[in-house]
Parts: sequence; C-alpha cells; structure tokens
Amino acid sequence: MNREVFREFFHRSREWSKATSGEALFQIVARDLREVVGVDSGFFAYRQPTLTEGATSQQIDCYSSWGSIEYSKEQMSRLLEEAILGASAWTPMMGQWVLAKDLSVDFRYAGSNLELLEIGIWPLTSQKRLQGVIVVSGSRSGAHRLSEGLGTMFMDACSAQISVALDLLIVGKSAEEASQRDLLTGLYNRRGFEANLPQMVEQADESGVYLALGLCDLDNLKDINDSKGHPVGDKVLRRVGNIINRTVREDDLVARFGGDEFAVLLQMENTDVESAVQRIRQAVSERANGYSISVGGAVFGIDGDWQECYQVADERLYEFKRCMKLGQLK
Repeated sequence: MNREVFREFFHRSREWSKATSGEALFQIVARDLREVVGVDSGFFAYRQPTLTEGATSQQIDCYSSWGSIEYSKEQMSRLLEEAILGASAWTPMMGQWVLAKDLSVDFRYAGSNLELLEIGIWPLTSQKRLQGVIVVSGSRSGAHRLSEGLGTMFMDACSAQISVALDLLIVGKSAEEASQRDLLTGLYNRRGFEANLPQMVEQADESGVYLALGLCDLDNLKDINDSKGHPVGDKVLRRVGNIINRTVREDDLVARFGGDEFAVLLQMENTDVESAVQRIRQAVSERANGYSISVGGAVFGIDGDWQECYQVADERLYEFKRCMKLGQLK
C-alpha cells in the first residue's frame, strides 16, 4: 500500500512544475495530498518574492487550501513569521508529525464531528532560504494512509518537491520580468508595455477614467552620440527615462521602445492629453541639463484602439517636431 501511494503521488507531482503561480501550485498539491495520501486538512503560508523594477521585495501570502482546519489569515501570517524566526513553540513540530495530545499550540477544526489526531509543519525553501511552511493535519476519521515512519519521510520528500517547484516558478517569473525590461533604463521595453496594456485598459474601464498614450522622443540623440560619444548618450537616455518615470503617477506605465523613443500610458480624469504630455516635456526641460524631448499623445476610445492611438500620437509628435523646427513653438 505504501509503495502504491508513493508511486501515485510522485507521478502526479510531475505536473507541479506546470503551475503558473504559487497559489495554483498549492491548490494542486493540496488536491494530491487529500486524494492520494488521505491528509484531510492543511494550509500553506508563504513569503512570495515579487520583482519590482529589478529589485526583489517580499510579501506574505497565505493559502488556506483544503480541509476543515480553522485558522485565520492573521494566524497563518504569525505562524510563518514564528517559523522563520525559529520560535520555540514551533521548533519541536518542524519536520515531523506530532500527536494532538502533545501539541503546545491550539489548532481547531471547523467541523465539530472531526477529532484532531496529529499535525505536522514542514518547511518550504526557495533560493536556499526558508520562505514558507506547509501545515498538514489528520483526523481520526481520515487518517493518512502511510505508516508513521514513512509518513514523515513522505512529507520530507513532498516539501522538497514543492520547494523545487517554487524555485522553478521564481526562475520563470524572473526570466519573464527580465525579458520585459529595457536593459539601459530599467523601464519596461515594448514587449513589457504591450503585456501590461490589457490590464491597464481594464483598470481604466473599471475606474471610469480615460487612458491616454503619450510618445516622447529625445531630441538630437544622434548629434549627442556623434559629438559626445555613446556613453554620454546612454547616460542622457537613463536620465530622461528616470525623469519621465518620476513625473507620471505611480499607477501609470512608462516604457522605452528603443532608440530615442519613450512611451507612457496615463490614467486621466479628462481627455486633455496635450496638457499631460506637455507637463512631461516641461519636467525634462527643467531637469535634464539642457536636453529636451518632443511629445505627442492620443486618447483611447476617442482616437481609436492601441494601434490607432500609436499612429495618431506618432503623427502629433512629428507635427510637434516640425513646428519646433519652424520656430512656431517654444
């Protein structure tokens, strides 16, 4: 019986690497633990790494994934913190099954007909650090299908398999994030811009605001490169990108499409995109040590969809350049 359980469970575990998020992974694992091993309740608490402009920040995500154990999100967060800090109350429970009568921590079942038999906490590691825990429990009505020694060995292997799957998720997300970033400025590239565009459109629709596209070209980049060298041109591009990014709101999106071209997606209360892009141009003019940009904009819905807005904004940008050249604008 033990052999059949092991074989079935780890055959299923091959599918874990296909999960696209930590939550999806935990849901699959919870299903397999319940259906194959008979672990009738449990939850996951996990500190999920999140990439933000190339840096890694962390937030605690809790998942009460299956069964009837009664534990709030706040309690799960506290459990994770205590486990990571090595709190003495949890240390004896890490990596083994503990009989309910020997517990120093109060766990309760939501179903009054369930009698808690045993509980265990296993570590979840990622990038060689403790990032979370899996808490598993069994009742007398649904005791797991493995002997005591094999049950501990099984959960050791299970937590290791989950940890590997979590590392694969992080590597995949890091690679995807990197592929959407411009290496020179750290802003989104065109791929990242277009990947985030549907969500921005949806958010604007839900919030009842307008979504505007602004295009910005650094003026005379070729002359800068030719006269001062490409390292200076790169430095100017980084500075201008940083100014644009700091000028728009946090919920707006900034990207470098390549060469001297930047794009912004702006959530606006009105349709005055001209004033919005001119504010960006003014900020660059004031803070970029004598360098400047040309701008053009379009509003989604009024000027068309994404492709139509891009064409309209581009036409307005080059009309702006023409007028500047003729001295019709300041």
